[in-house]
Amino acid sequence: MKKEVSSLVILFIIASFYLISCTNISSEYFSTGLELYIKGQYKLAEESLTLAINEDPSNALAYNQRGKIKIKLGMFTEAKSDFSKAIILKKDFINAYLNRAKTNIILSEYDFALKDLDIANEIHPNDIDVLFNRAYLKSIMNDYEGAIFDYSEIIRIDSNNTKAYVNRGNLKGSLEDHLGAITDFTIALEIDSLNIYALINRGTDKAIIGDYNGSIEDFTSAINLDSTDLEVYFLRGDAFSMNRNYDKAIIDFTTIINHDTLLGKAYYKRGINYLELKKNKLACSDLTKSGELGYFPSYEIINSVCKKSKIKKRK
Repeated sequence: MKKEVSSLVILFIIASFYLISCTNISSEYFSTGLELYIKGQYKLAEESLTLAINEDPSNALAYNQRGKIKIKLGMFTEAKSDFSKAIILKKDFINAYLNRAKTNIILSEYDFALKDLDIANEIHPNDIDVLFNRAYLKSIMNDYEGAIFDYSEIIRIDSNNTKAYVNRGNLKGSLEDHLGAITDFTIALEIDSLNIYALINRGTDKAIIGDYNGSIEDFTSAINLDSTDLEVYFLRGDAFSMNRNYDKAIIDFTTIINHDTLLGKAYYKRGINYLELKKNKLACSDLTKSGELGYFPSYEIINSVCKKSKIKKRK
């Protein structure tokens, strides 16, 4: 069951590159570059910020802003160089550390990114953006315990931060602490009852521990919020099946098939449930279709069930 429910909506937050206000910046080039950046005219914005830097090479804000523009232009190495120059000019420039860290994440230079985020955290220990970015980075580095620590710090600072509860709960689930995960998702839903991520993830962890009725209830609530997410029908269909409610499972997998007739996995799932109801003809039809669509686990069941059924009929 865990394999089937592992396709979760995972809600990670990584701060956007900081938009620096032009307050106390007298340079017309800087102001123009900022306006062009906001309008999405990145190449012109870069040219304007370069003029601002030529005008005042000690302007850390201009280097930081030009680095953001270079990110938009796909110039990641050059962007990192600008953020580094901003940091040299202003040692406690937390925004530049954050922006350089995100650039390093894009470049998969995770150790450098973590070092920058650690420094930013030393500069401002209670900065939620720093903690979110660091928790996200730790999670992709598979340091789940470290990420959980950072989300816990965010919750300590802001006890109503639903994103932190959802992200922490998801990581707890990854560490097999399903009861702890369910608790976090429940708190998130107490803060925001319409949080679809908390519903889906809580339903998943409930299914893993065998609380299929609770799981079905959560998946149903999620479907009521967004009936277009076919993955949730998969999850609920599996929960119905595990709860031996095969008819309802078939309805969910049929819903998926009606929206995507090329989805072999849904035919396979529906076929398995037909087998449980002893409707072998319908089951074998679905399993054959599933195999034709490239879902190869179907063939093992076809060989063991459907071919034997044909042999019996011939006799």
